[in-house]
Order: sequence, then structure tokens, then C-alpha cells
Amino acid sequence: MEFIIAGIALVIGFIVGVKASQSSSGRVLEHVLIAQAHDRHNLLATLQRELANLLIWRDPERFKCLYEALLAEISTYKDMSARSLQQKIDALSAKYPHYEDFDVFRTRSYILYPDALGFRTFEDLERYYSDIYFFQALMIARDPKWKWFQSASAKEFNHLSEYVQSLQDTKLCLAMDYCVGEFYRRDAAIDCTYETNSFVVKRISHFAENRLGIFFKDTKEYAIYGAYVSDRVLPDGSPKVYYSYFRSDERFHSEVSLDILHGVADWRRFPSGRSYPA
Repeated sequence: MEFIIAGIALVIGFIVGVKASQSSSGRVLEHVLIAQAHDRHNLLATLQRELANLLIWRDPERFKCLYEALLAEISTYKDMSARSLQQKIDALSAKYPHYEDFDVFRTRSYILYPDALGFRTFEDLERYYSDIYFFQALMIARDPKWKWFQSASAKEFNHLSEYVQSLQDTKLCLAMDYCVGEFYRRDAAIDCTYETNSFVVKRISHFAENRLGIFFKDTKEYAIYGAYVSDRVLPDGSPKVYYSYFRSDERFHSEVSLDILHGVADWRRFPSGRSYPA
């Protein structure tokens, strides 16, 4: 009898142990799958960021419109059936069988993107960017392991809109620097006006600054560039010069200060301080 009881206890203990082991293994597997989802999402977010950097610098306003269109599309996913969501996921998975297929760059880490993407069109980059966003949003809506993440949002779009304006101001600042450089290089101070096929620079009066009014023919933008030579002397013996940049009107009367991203502006300038054309 004692042997029977001992045997039953052994069997019960074995069954309980197996179930506990299965439960523990299930939890471990769940953690592994969640960590895998994090890794995949982070990979896609990195590729997305790299594409966004290229797209938004090339055309800030066009990128904002692209993001707004993505946001409108993604907002419909919450009302879709599980079957419809899965069909969209399957379609993108057929287009990109592996996660690495979302990588449009496919190059060595030190190769500059404009070189790596020489044969790609602007529309190609927009398509890759959009597909990554769609895939992320679909996985978030369909797979519980992706529920921790967020794709496009109205809050992000509001921040993007502000940033786009700052980028446009920065690009205008760089273009102004270029025009001013050409104005003085061409010795236009003789007749106070310099005109090319793309811009016009002319002197305008101001009580404190040396000012130039600039008109960009392609974008129909007016801007004012100012330079104030102060009494402060720098270590090299030269006077400290303060520069100002404004959007303006065709009569150069209004002044709206540019919200310049100075880190971006400095990155785009030559070491001498002269700017690239926008």
C-alpha cells in the first residue's frame, strides 16, 4: 500500500513538474518573441529615420504632405477586420520577404547615401519610407507583441509641421548667404544691385546695419540680410559682426525673423563660412 501511495505521489509530482516546466518555457518563449518584435521594430525605425533625413532635406513641404497622407491611411486601420489587416501584411511581406529587404541603402557603413542611392529616384525613397510606415502600423494593429509601439500620430505631425518651417528658414538662410557672397564677389557694390537668372540682390537703407534685400525668382520669396559691425574686438583683432536674417515683402518693409537650425546650417557651410546654394 505504501508503495502504491509513493508511486501515485511520484506520478503526480512528475505531471506537476512537467506542467510547471511547460509554463516556464511558455513565458520564456513569450519574452523572446516580444524582444524579437522590439528588435525588428527598432531596425525598421532606424531605416525609416535614415530615409526621412534625406526626404525632408530635399523638400520639407513635400515630406510633410507625405507624412500627412500616411497618417490619414494609418488612421483607418483601427476600423479594419483582422482578415483585412492580415491581407495587407501578406501583401507587404510578399513585396519584402525579409526585414533586410526594407533596407534601400544596402551599402557599407561609410559610403555616403547620395553615392549609394545614385540610381534611386525620389519617388523610390518615398515608396520605401511609406511601406515601412504601413508595415509597422499594420503589425501594431494586428500583433499583440507590437502593441507597445506607435507609428504616425497627430502629435508627431504637429511637431513635424513646426520643424519643417525651421528647415525652410534654414534653407533660406543658406541661400541668402550664397547670394550675399555672390553679390560681394561680383563687386556689385559699384551699382548696388546684382541680378542673375535665379535671384536679385540690392542694397537697402537701415539706420544701424548694412542691409541687402534679396528676391528669389523661382520661389517668389523676399528676404533681408543684415550685418552689424560692433565695437567688440575679437582675439584676432577684428570687430565682432552680428548677422540678421528676415523674410520680407516685395518692398522690403516687413521683417519676420528666421528660425534657423544653426547646427544644420553650420553642417551645410563650407569651412570658410560660405554656404551651399539651397
